[in-house]
Amino acid sequence: MEQASAYVYFAQPGDELAVKIGITMELDQRLACIQTYHHQEVRLLGVIDMRLAHGDGCGSRVDCLQLAREKERQIHSQFSADHLRGEWFRLTPQLASFIRAACGVVQPDGESADA
Repeated sequence: MEQASAYVYFAQPGDELAVKIGITMELDQRLACIQTYHHQEVRLLGVIDMRLAHGDGCGSRVDCLQLAREKERQIHSQFSADHLRGEWFRLTPQLASFIRAACGVVQPDGESADA
């Protein structure tokens, strides 16, 4: 059985220069929910899997969620100067670099990090 995890995600609607920095335990469901509120396609720019970020896993679902909340708060604080509203932040070169370094999954231009 796969161990529970929680995720800090970075999502961008279309070509907007805004990024939602949020947490979830159900990534696909969360992205689908965000999509219903946007007329442009929402792209996942990157994900921090708390289970993988903590080499020994993160224990229970509650523990994983707490670690994700702490990481999300840290990122929100780090980029507070770029805060737009709620969990939305301006996509600056600094935030794009952070996403690439922290996630290594998807570039903010939508290209695979391996491309």
